Amino acid sequence: MLKVIDASKNFKVASEYFHALKKVNLTVEPGCIYGVIGLSGAGKSTLLRCLAGLEELDSGKIIIDGVDISSLKGKTKREFKKKIGVVFQGYNLLMQKTVYNNIAFPLKIAKWNKEDIDKRVKELIKIVGLEGKENSYPAKLSGGQKQRVAIARGIALNPKILLLDELTSALDPLTTESILDLLNDINQKYHTTMVLITHEMNVIRRVCSKVSVINYGEIVETNDASKVLDNPQSDIAKMIMGRE
Repeated sequence: MLKVIDASKNFKVASEYFHALKKVNLTVEPGCIYGVIGLSGAGKSTLLRCLAGLEELDSGKIIIDGVDISSLKGKTKREFKKKIGVVFQGYNLLMQKTVYNNIAFPLKIAKWNKEDIDKRVKELIKIVGLEGKENSYPAKLSGGQKQRVAIARGIALNPKILLLDELTSALDPLTTESILDLLNDINQKYHTTMVLITHEMNVIRRVCSKVSVINYGEIVETNDASKVLDNPQSDIAKMIMGRE
């Protein structure tokens, strides 16, 4: 289980502080695809970076399976972060490496042996539907194929939690559907818990069971995805869905 308790994060801009997160609270059940939706600048990506351990909270806690990751340091933190996979907006692929080597990269960093790396990479290539693209470079791939490589790399170490940052924002509708189908398949087959950051309500509708709405760093609404979609309570959710 993932729990975020009173998480706050500030950034200093010139001589003033910008409150990116204000006492955020979330509970994500195991195996859930949990959506966090909001407009640009609402605090979504800051929340994801804190969940991934790329930013430290100023106050509050992030607890995964009973462990407060915000208190971990050094080697202990690096080892625990292997339980968290991340798929960034913009893919973040290594442009000088093939599909195979992009997916193998986190396994090499984790010091897997060559035989196990080869077995796992081939398994992942099949899972994400990239057979025949093993030796291709990112520049030769479509946007959807790049996203599949990024997803394969994100789940390479069998993470307990997969964090997804605006993964469909640069994709056309048909490709978006195929990527969302892939996420559903991974979730159902491997029971991977996912936290999906997005500003697209159709993404929430297609894959999320629960959703929180964030606005100016605060969670203003949390409920089952269907309830938020059909009967939004917060002004910002109503605006995103064109209800006012």
